[in-house]
Amino acid sequence: MMRLALVRALQEIGFENVKEASDGRQALELIRQRRFDLMLLDIEMPVMTGLEVLQTLRSRPQAEWFPVLVVSGGEETGSAVRCIEAGAEDYLPKPFNPTLLRARVTTSIEKKHLRDLERLRVAQLQREKNLLERTQRRLQEELSEAARYVASILPLPMETPSRIVWAYLPSTELAGDSFGYHWIDDTHFAIYLLDVCGHGIGAALLSVAAIQMIRSGSIAGVDFRDPSRVLSALNLAFPMERNNKSYFTLWYGVYDTTTRLLHFASA
Repeated sequence: MMRLALVRALQEIGFENVKEASDGRQALELIRQRRFDLMLLDIEMPVMTGLEVLQTLRSRPQAEWFPVLVVSGGEETGSAVRCIEAGAEDYLPKPFNPTLLRARVTTSIEKKHLRDLERLRVAQLQREKNLLERTQRRLQEELSEAARYVASILPLPMETPSRIVWAYLPSTELAGDSFGYHWIDDTHFAIYLLDVCGHGIGAALLSVAAIQMIRSGSIAGVDFRDPSRVLSALNLAFPMERNNKSYFTLWYGVYDTTTRLLHFASA
């Protein structure tokens, strides 16, 4: 009779999908089959007490929790307190008052929806955090690969005919700084130091392109033994308008081993 009265009262409030269980074990079986938004749980039941049902429910993952209102008689106040300590949302005295039932049920449902929204928000934030971390790792890997490539184009140290040593100390971000040296022919040795404005992959790519052009001597009609001609040709080959408004500064020198003279230009 109590269940019938509760079902009717809940339907009058607007809850159409209400399921009944005659004992605690049947209630747990219903919960295994589907999800619920609220349980009205009598303390005194056959097979399993309300407290035993509640303890079984609260042993599950917190994401599966839903509010439980304990229905108790006046002589069961102590049991109702133990149920609340075990995780019940609130209690409803028997015989129940329809107005109090409406208030307790709607408040519990609203709290559940808020908790569900909070869990969804936390889960979304965690997904976004994971995505951001994966993106950051991928970007860091790409930057590290770019840094390794920039380092790979630097010349090897030399011992003859002159000893040349250098140290490469990367900064915390990729940039457009580079240098190089090579033999143009048997008697002319080119040395160059280049710095692209700004930082990042764009600056590094422009630096690599300019260094590779100098190293390969791949500008038609340019004598790479003439520093001023080299700088003029590079100025024409890399206009800012075609390189995202980026420019580079360059010191380029050529040492003649026969005359022991160093000719250089910077721009």
